[in-house]
Amino acid sequence: MEEFVALLTKPYQHTDISAIVLEILAVIFGITNVFLTKKENIKSFFFGIGSTLIFIYLCFQNHLYGDIIINVYFTLMSLYGFYQWSRKDENNTQISVSRTTWKDWQKAFYIFVASFLFVLTIYKFNDRISDITGWMDTFTTSIFFAAMWLSAHKKLECWFLWMTGNLISIPLYFSKGLLFASFLFCVYFTLAVVVYFDWKKKSTKLSDKLVLQEGL
Repeated sequence: MEEFVALLTKPYQHTDISAIVLEILAVIFGITNVFLTKKENIKSFFFGIGSTLIFIYLCFQNHLYGDIIINVYFTLMSLYGFYQWSRKDENNTQISVSRTTWKDWQKAFYIFVASFLFVLTIYKFNDRISDITGWMDTFTTSIFFAAMWLSAHKKLECWFLWMTGNLISIPLYFSKGLLFASFLFCVYFTLAVVVYFDWKKKSTKLSDKLVLQEGL
């Protein structure tokens, strides 16, 4: 038991208590963000932005400049998502959950490729592509970038990307000795599955409603 506790606390042995508190707060904000996203609550973006801003600060303190740029992207995408979710059409209706079209998938793929090259350049500049974990970090980050764009447009299948990225991140962070982070991705993966089925139900109801209206 003592060895297990030591394994959990090892990454934080030389970390200031204030940084640990901020990291915990960022994690709470991140989980809250997913819960509110499930309800299509636009306030989710405030928690998402709060989480990434904290991580930007923590990365700056640890001179992780590549990760700063990545979290800046997440912050900007959260602002974009807030803008998208707050828009209304001519009927004064906000965007609803919808299925991902072929054109949406193409855009998501382009974002994935561009993000992969972008993150790879940053990691190479910071000498972080020395083993398989560096490549996997680049891959999962690019998946998350594409997922964020689809999420901003309330595309149901965005959760497949979140599930994939989270699932890969579980063993990835475990191998780094970051057990808390690994556990967090377990939580994120579970939430992504739950939110997917919730959004799918809403999408189905909306489709049935539209079909009924067209029939009338």
